[in-house]
Amino acid sequence: MSYPWYYRKISRLRAEELLLGSGKNGAFIIRESENIPNVLVLCLLLDGKIHHYRIWTDSTNGNFFMEAAQGVTRKNFAKLEDLVTFYSQGNQGLACELSQPVVPSHENALADDDTDDEDDDIDEMDSKPAENEGDYPPLFKSNAEQLDSERIDKGFQTALGLYLGDGLGCDMQTARDGGTVLEGMQNLLASTSGKLITELQLFLSRINVLQSVFSVGNQTKLKCSLPEHSTEVMTQGLTAYCIKNKLFILVNYVEGKISFLKNVSEALDVNNTADQSKVVQLVKSRDNNKKLRLKIESKPSKDLEFDDGKSREVFCQLVQQMKNKHSENNLRKEASVFIGTWNMGNANPQGDLRPWFKCQGQGKTMDSSLAQIPFDIYAIGTQECPLGDKDWAVKIKDQLKRMFPVEEFFMVGVCSLWSIRLVIFANQALKHMISHIQQSNVRTGIANALGNKGGVGISFSLGQVSLCFVNCHLAARGTPARILRRKQNYLDILNGLNLGQRGMFGITHQFHHVFWFGDLNYRIDLDVEEVLGGVKCLSFGKMKNHDQLRVERQKETVFIGFGVCLI
Repeated sequence: MSYPWYYRKISRLRAEELLLGSGKNGAFIIRESENIPNVLVLCLLLDGKIHHYRIWTDSTNGNFFMEAAQGVTRKNFAKLEDLVTFYSQGNQGLACELSQPVVPSHENALADDDTDDEDDDIDEMDSKPAENEGDYPPLFKSNAEQLDSERIDKGFQTALGLYLGDGLGCDMQTARDGGTVLEGMQNLLASTSGKLITELQLFLSRINVLQSVFSVGNQTKLKCSLPEHSTEVMTQGLTAYCIKNKLFILVNYVEGKISFLKNVSEALDVNNTADQSKVVQLVKSRDNNKKLRLKIESKPSKDLEFDDGKSREVFCQLVQQMKNKHSENNLRKEASVFIGTWNMGNANPQGDLRPWFKCQGQGKTMDSSLAQIPFDIYAIGTQECPLGDKDWAVKIKDQLKRMFPVEEFFMVGVCSLWSIRLVIFANQALKHMISHIQQSNVRTGIANALGNKGGVGISFSLGQVSLCFVNCHLAARGTPARILRRKQNYLDILNGLNLGQRGMFGITHQFHHVFWFGDLNYRIDLDVEEVLGGVKCLSFGKMKNHDQLRVERQKETVFIGFGVCLI
């Protein structure tokens, strides 16, 4: 395959560098997975964050499909370019539509490099005058370039450009071979006809309104009904949703209000209508892409079920856009995280933990004045902790209260495995942004049955960002056999934690940010006297070169893709 967005041997790190370097939302690259054979990965940039989606191949028919696209029923594509064309449209379940393939300046070094013979074949083809060279694609592309871009929506422009780049050639070959089914053109039309369906829905909804207005007595009613989809398109700022449980939701985008009606004719009042500011959280079900839990301030949560995942996604986006438009305060775009790890050696902690919680660490800044400002999230991992869950959590909360009397913190979760413990607290201001809290643990002690070694994890969503925290205690001692044991511990925890959507991907591919910490037990392969001498002279270069964790990461046996902060 040779496409402007496909690079077979490019690494995940290099792909992210290229996307971030482009700085354009919708920039994308497709590469091969570094972990799973015969699987591709779509890397997509939005607002400075890289989203990774795996592309699988159906073993029965060879079709491509992408299960990672939330809110969209699985779709099969005979060709990879058809998949790209489809996801170049908006509201198809990705973070955003594909709009800008990234082409590195050293393209030849990153593109397909199967064999030298293949390159020779390409050169030979280029040197021969093709029978129909320049007959069609240049003409069509020239016509497209002369179109008034202001008359064409951006999504269709992108889809048309991708078709002219790849799909057109396949269709032309089909025509030359005597075929009559132009798959590329069919896919282009199908992927860009979504608005036609919503327009038909709008028309039918208007017929229903006329039916209600002109219905008299027991006259036979017009037999017009909305299709199976829950949604209607927005008209004059109003969008209506009919939920499976017979609840009607009316979103007034202009006025910033949302109403919950038992029937479409119910009058709007304070009992069934809420201001957008009262909508505190939308929690999407991970098990069913049609279900949604909507939390309204001072009222019970509402569990909603839409006709399909796409309807749910459109509703969520509309509510979010409404809140963005009417909210007086900007949404939180950043959150600070404090991560602490401590092997307590089964000793009770001292009374005052504030020096620990105020340490500067190795983050973006070393400004000591920032130690007086509370973090938004505190993730505290301990090993060999003698205190129980409740006592340890109470002590942490008490310390936070003593440090920041005017702030209020709540416990997101606590997860323990014997004396390995992870406690997470968050500022009360983030409470309505946190959802999908999960926790899990993995034993890696003797025969993977004992919990004296292993890992514990807690994951949750903070608004639209997913976070995962892992605290571990790996095998001790510095022998080669123990290094291998630590590697196996790491892999067991990585693959064994039941967080996110189990069975799809490992935790490193399911969350925007994964924080892994604990007593990893890696050593420095030098004599004690040599290490102490180096510390005394502040000479750390040699010790870094003999650090077992550093060596193993360079071999790419553990913590691939992680940034490391050694303390």
